[in-house]
Amino acid sequence: MDLGHGIGLGSRMPLVGIVFGHMFFGFLAALSEGFSLGWLFLGFGQGLHPY
Repeated sequence: MDLGHGIGLGSRMPLVGIVFGHMFFGFLAALSEGFSLGWLFLGFGQGLHPY
């Protein structure tokens, strides 16, 4: 269960990989949305809402 493997750091530090992955995708969402809400929705809404 190595979620951060694609990042490279995950193989040695799973937690770091997961955190960076979450921040990275959240950052991309914020960029595409143009608002910090994109980061919030991706970070928190992902596990709370099926959509």
